Parts: sequence; C-alpha cells; structure tokens
Amino acid sequence: MNKTKIKNRRKSKTRNRTKKFKGGFLASLSSMFGSSKVSENFKEFLKNKNISDDIQKVYDAKNKEESTFNTALSTLKGKMTKLTELIREIENEQTAEYNNKSTKNPLLGNSYKEPAKTNPNAAQPNAVQMNARQIPNPAKPNPPTKI
Repeated sequence: MNKTKIKNRRKSKTRNRTKKFKGGFLASLSSMFGSSKVSENFKEFLKNKNISDDIQKVYDAKNKEESTFNTALSTLKGKMTKLTELIREIENEQTAEYNNKSTKNPLLGNSYKEPAKTNPNAAQPNAVQMNARQIPNPAKPNPPTKI
C-alpha cells in the first residue's frame, strides 16, 4: 500500500474521532431526542435553565460562605431532578413507540404479515437429512484404487 494512502486513512480516522456536537453537553442532549411533545418540553427546559452556570456557581461558592454554597447546590439539585424526570419521560415515550412498532417490519411497511402457524408433526418439505454426506472412518483405510 502506498504511503499516501496510509496517511490519508490515518487522517480520516482522526477527523472522524474529533467530530463533536456544537454547543456542548446540553445541546448534544437535546439533539439526541426526537420531535415529540416531551422532547419539546426537554428542549425548552434546556433553553430556559442554564445548568452550566449553576455548576459554575457551585464551584465558585465552594470556598466562600457555607450558606451561598448550600443555596447554589440546592438550586442545582432541583434542576438536575427536573432534568432526570424529563429524561425518564422521554425514555418511557420511546419504549412505548418501540413496542408499537415492533410488530411491523419496517422494511416491508404495512404489508408484513405474521407467518402462518404450521403443524410441527407434519412432514417438512425441505427438512435436512442427517446422513446426507458420509464421513470417512479414519480407522479404516481407503480401498486400493485400480490402475
């Protein structure tokens, strides 16, 4: 393989690895979910409540008075519990959607039909024959070939 091909392959691997969401962690969270009502509530929550600022306030208040630290921590905890509730709602909604779609084959659309139930005792037309190919016995030598 040429050296240039190897270099190009290495470049493409690193380029693919460094792709990240623009807008940080919260934007990546909001982009993961679809366009349902629950996910709209989630996106609205992320727009209105800037959690990263609250985290910074907790870090800033860590070395200051205990009361400011406790208030910053309690507001952050409240927002995080709300966030986990919204994530749980989205997960429940997605599992419900998955359960509804699981009966249909997405490749065939609505034309998918369940296979007919067959009688297990009936003769199968393409049943595998167990002794279709004979395996040579290593204990017996091959018969001599005629010249």
